[in-house]
Amino acid sequence: MQSKQGSEKRGTVSWQGLWMKLRHSEQIMVKQDVPHAGQGCIDKHRLIVALDGSGSIEIDASCYPVKEGEAWLLLPGQSCSFYIESSRKLTCHALAFDVYREAESEDGEAITLHRTTLPFAGRVTCLSQPTLRMRCGSIGEAWEQTDARTDAASGADVRAAA
Repeated sequence: MQSKQGSEKRGTVSWQGLWMKLRHSEQIMVKQDVPHAGQGCIDKHRLIVALDGSGSIEIDASCYPVKEGEAWLLLPGQSCSFYIESSRKLTCHALAFDVYREAESEDGEAITLHRTTLPFAGRVTCLSQPTLRMRCGSIGEAWEQTDARTDAASGADVRAAA
């Protein structure tokens, strides 16, 4: 993926040593205007992928048209809303994640991770829309399975403690 904004910075950004930890995954089906979508993850980076349909996405105070196959990268703190025409719908997949940069100790024996922010945001170009759709589906399924296992494990702990 390439960012459409900050092209001057893109050449100087090093992806080497970056780690990303997925914090949330959800599918958003927009059938009416949805102000402030994904506010529960506003302190995270978010990748919003339009899977089907069209509409508009408002990021902070700027509004952009969005259609199937497009993706938007949001930085922590950015607000996001979706708007559609009454006869349309828009299905998106939202991934919330933290970004860390690794730092190696002076002796090279240990690596520590420091939370960081990506130096760009905005619309990103996806090279393969079918692959992107498939990957969003796989991530969503894996996330749901992890949630189900976590809920089951938490329930077991609560029953054991009672």
